[in-house]
Amino acid sequence: MKTNLNTCELIKVCAYARVSTDSKEQQNSFENQQSYFSREINKSGYKLTKIYADEGLTGTKLYNKPQFNKMLYDAGLDVIETKSNGKKHIYSQVSERKPLFNEIWIKNTSRFARNTLSSEIIDQLRQKNVYINFIEQNINTKDLSQDFLLKLMQVFDEQDSKDKSSKVHWGHQEGARKGIIMTNSNIYGYTYIQAENRLEIVTHEAEVIQKIFKLYSEGLGIRRIINYLKENDIKTRKHKDFQKSTISKILDNEKYAGYSVRQKYDTGMVIIGKHYPKKRDKSEWIMEKNVKIPAIITSQLFDQCQSIRENKISVKNQKGIYKGTSEYAELIKCHNCGSNFTRNMDKENIFYNCGNKKKNGTIACNSINVKLDYLENAITLIAIEYYNYVYSSKKILIAYCEKVRKKIFEKLDQDNEEVISCKTRELDVLIEKLNKLNDMFFFQNSIDEQYYLSAKERFDIQIEDLKHEIRTLSINDDEHKNEIIEIENIINKIENIGAKKEYEIEEIKQEIISYEIRKAKDIHRMYQEVNIPEIGFKFKMNDQIKSLTDKYLKDINENEVVMTNVSEEAVIQIYSNGEISIYFRK
Repeated sequence: MKTNLNTCELIKVCAYARVSTDSKEQQNSFENQQSYFSREINKSGYKLTKIYADEGLTGTKLYNKPQFNKMLYDAGLDVIETKSNGKKHIYSQVSERKPLFNEIWIKNTSRFARNTLSSEIIDQLRQKNVYINFIEQNINTKDLSQDFLLKLMQVFDEQDSKDKSSKVHWGHQEGARKGIIMTNSNIYGYTYIQAENRLEIVTHEAEVIQKIFKLYSEGLGIRRIINYLKENDIKTRKHKDFQKSTISKILDNEKYAGYSVRQKYDTGMVIIGKHYPKKRDKSEWIMEKNVKIPAIITSQLFDQCQSIRENKISVKNQKGIYKGTSEYAELIKCHNCGSNFTRNMDKENIFYNCGNKKKNGTIACNSINVKLDYLENAITLIAIEYYNYVYSSKKILIAYCEKVRKKIFEKLDQDNEEVISCKTRELDVLIEKLNKLNDMFFFQNSIDEQYYLSAKERFDIQIEDLKHEIRTLSINDDEHKNEIIEIENIINKIENIGAKKEYEIEEIKQEIISYEIRKAKDIHRMYQEVNIPEIGFKFKMNDQIKSLTDKYLKDINENEVVMTNVSEEAVIQIYSNGEISIYFRK
């Protein structure tokens, strides 16, 4: 057995194997690689610790290779997953952990990540004294002089992959010209007879396809079609509910009208950016009737639905997308989940509903909708009542502000350096505990998901609270003095408000920063929730107060109702921080 000359310890080696597809041929390759490493590493006098193997996964995405990531973790690197704009991003960094092995054996460079992270990972592994041995190319990353050769090999691998992809794409185009249909067995409504390269209609699924196109042609949107399918217990082939994306793909699929399409996509290459082809403009498509694709719907019905989709404001990539830029865009918030409300129209009635509820259904959020005329009636009433309420509750609001001012005065001339240092150490300990929790869940699989999420939520809250304390303690005297001036200006503004009976609608709208929609709690029914929208109004002045109380009066009860006005028409409540809510009784 071979040993490390510096430590006299046995050199420990792991191996990494990967195949790109799940075919039988590649499965044999996978098994052959496993037996190859076991034989070669033991024969060379090293100690084989483990063989890491990703089977049937692409070589161009780091997050598609769980065993590769586990190997990096065992080599002393942290593999961190983040999300941005709904997309996964994974990166690695050097940790304090001791590696479990000294070398990684890989059959050839194409088995290593074919992307820009490769050199970065290699450098990080070097910092942990872990080196990669690419057997076929006889390259070992311990030798820095071989870096150029390694990068050259990776360029060759990438180009080889592009060439193969290009040939596959050319083959698809040629096949389409000869009438060969490119499909699989998963297309709903058909079964694929591979030996004869044709589709055959599945009668009960075809009836669902016909119904979807018919409903859409009659003016029902995708969401209402999904509701219809749920109500009639119509499921997908996998016995799941139809999703928005599924219905969209069905409505876009020309095969249901008996067509095959050439030049629909501009590339099938897997290396350039994405792993899926980019759809061309429809003007470039070549659509032809194909005897191997029996039509489920008529060409006229398909064309009618395409025309509707092109004119719909919600279809992606079309001109004139509705951005929600109505007067209330991004101002109406959901009390339940915090999402923005979006504008909708049912026949001639305009209403707003929670964007989360609209996208994911009532399971995600069961908030109440609000009609536009209901909202504007509430604003009209606020214009009449708001300043009267401020005038009537001046003492409450001023007392609220003076609590803030007192807290700020207490912060002046304080030496917080020692406290900040202590809080920073506490924060470091919490972050370390959170990192260990992540390790236990993502890499060691030693805790279940429910425990992990519960514990992570507690850590997140504690960490955020500590960060808040540190930020507050770090404010210098000049900033405190500016805040005192700010709070005194707010007090003066409250003191100078007159008892004006009514304000113009547009005037009061300028003071409103957001509207919060929730189900009303009826004061005549022991504050039980009723199916009536209650609108909470947040104003600029209240927001100024809130930004300061968040720093200094976190324990204050902002939900305390200090005044209620009940009429035959509506219930109006004012809270201790000056916010107002309205719900109409009829």
